This record gives sequence, C-alpha cells and structure tokens, in this order.
Amino acid sequence: MKLKSTARIKEINKYGLQFFAACLAYEHQYHDELVDDELTITSANDSEHGAKGSYHYIDQAWDLRTRDKTKGQTAQLASFLKRELGYGWDVVIEKDHIHVERDTRNYPDNYPDKENDN
Repeated sequence: MKLKSTARIKEINKYGLQFFAACLAYEHQYHDELVDDELTITSANDSEHGAKGSYHYIDQAWDLRTRDKTKGQTAQLASFLKRELGYGWDVVIEKDHIHVERDTRNYPDNYPDKENDN
C-alpha cells in the first residue's frame, strides 16, 4: 500500500486499522492484477473535502486511486472492501477514486448487529 505524497494521515485509530487490513487483504488476494502490486491512498485527513462534517477530518475516511484500474477492477475492489469491512462502512465509487468511510453517526460502535437483529 502506498500513500500519495500529498496525502496526510494524522492519526491511525481502530477504523484506520480496519481499513488498512482490508486493503492489505485485497493486495494479497489480487496482487497479480495490481499495477505496482499496491493500492494508493490519495487522500485522508489532508485537504478540503466538500462536506463540513466529512469523516476525512476525523480520520475515518480515505480515498483510493482508481485511474490505474479498469472499471471492472474498480468495481471488484469496491465490492471486496464492502464485504471485508462490513456493516457500518460506506464504500463509494467516485469519478476518479473510491471513497471509504466508517459511518459512526448512523452506525455507532454500539449499534445492534444487523445480522442478529430479529
């Protein structure tokens, strides 16, 4: 995994560890299909991110480069991350990157487990 030179990570919290672990799992499983064998984080807590309450500002959102991937590879990566990270995570394919965030406002850590919800 690489970090773009302008990207900045201020803090690695438990959500960052989960995100990095999912990315590394993807790299391990699909390393033959990756350019340079690595994913590139293009943004974290480092610049303007549009929305005032962006999870980027609290180290709960990251962007991954997609310009070196086909549409199929981008969809595969997004699907893998959704599965790997699970409930409470948003994985969104944007025009030039995949945005990944841990949505703690709508799904706090103590939110009932969706799979065990009766």
